Amino acid sequence: MKIMKKVKYTGQDSSAENATFDAAGMERGLEPLQEDDYEYFFKVTGLLRKADKKIRVLEVGCGSGPFGRRLAENGYEVTGIDLSKVLVKAANDAAKNKKIKYNAISGDVFEYNGAGFDIVLCAGFLHHFTELGPIILKMKSFLKKGGYTVLIEPNGSNPAVRITEFIRKNMWPFNKMVNLGTLNETSHTAEKYISEFKGAGFKEAGISGFVKKPKFDDYGPVMNLLLRMKYIFHVMASFFMPQEIKGNVIVMRFKK
Repeated sequence: MKIMKKVKYTGQDSSAENATFDAAGMERGLEPLQEDDYEYFFKVTGLLRKADKKIRVLEVGCGSGPFGRRLAENGYEVTGIDLSKVLVKAANDAAKNKKIKYNAISGDVFEYNGAGFDIVLCAGFLHHFTELGPIILKMKSFLKKGGYTVLIEPNGSNPAVRITEFIRKNMWPFNKMVNLGTLNETSHTAEKYISEFKGAGFKEAGISGFVKKPKFDDYGPVMNLLLRMKYIFHVMASFFMPQEIKGNVIVMRFKK
């Protein structure tokens, strides 16, 4: 795994992102989804089948590696990369404790020069970029011909997702609550993803939406109440959406 010299790019405030996730630590986050949400994601993408051959996966913005570790358990060869040294350590520690062959490295995706991957996995990664063009082209460089980018992201096609994002970014005290996310986050629409990936030379290979259930852990009564209200709002809006993108989370596949 080689890290290239630092390059300039647009679309992400990497310093703010890194500081936020490092500060959050690992009290929460090893398993950010409910187990049946993971099961749905792997079902619609077809990923969690037992690998009968060497399949190389690059998990960009891997965080604590919950998606990549599950793939590694099923025989995939997985490399994770993330800005946060705290989260990368947690990912490697969790893999070691479970005796899983999963390797995460700390670094900037734009400075990484790996290539020849079968799959680039983006689990809650792309919405940390206001501009998608540069990062999509970078991910394309990681893939071999015929490889796939697989993403699971907040569904910006859901109007309730956009409304709650606007409130979080622009209204006090929500814009001061780091547990709700960083201010750089942007929930892109399905149409935006399709347009940007096709513009980069990818072919659309599948789309599905679902309602992600919140995890309440130990956020406290106020934060838990806000999460419940947000969840109900997202569910209500989903009733009026097209079936293929219904929900507050979108899953998409694009082929190089």
